[in-house]
Amino acid sequence: MFNPKDVYLSPAVSTVGEAVFNNCTRITQVKIPTTVRYFYKNAFKGCKNLKYVEFGNIVPDSEYTVTYKENTD
Repeated sequence: MFNPKDVYLSPAVSTVGEAVFNNCTRITQVKIPTTVRYFYKNAFKGCKNLKYVEFGNIVPDSEYTVTYKENTD
């Protein structure tokens, strides 16, 4: 069963898919690189121990945006 404690997404990642970490209850922190632009619904739903999320070096009002998207499949 895939249930990591710390999640460090690769810079090759640009999208976090729908429910990809759904109910991974061990996750306590997630580090997301600036290459990620889209999050689909419920990507981290049920991650009840998630306490810390870092969005690379993104600062408010910067050129970077992260967008929530509904899955249309």
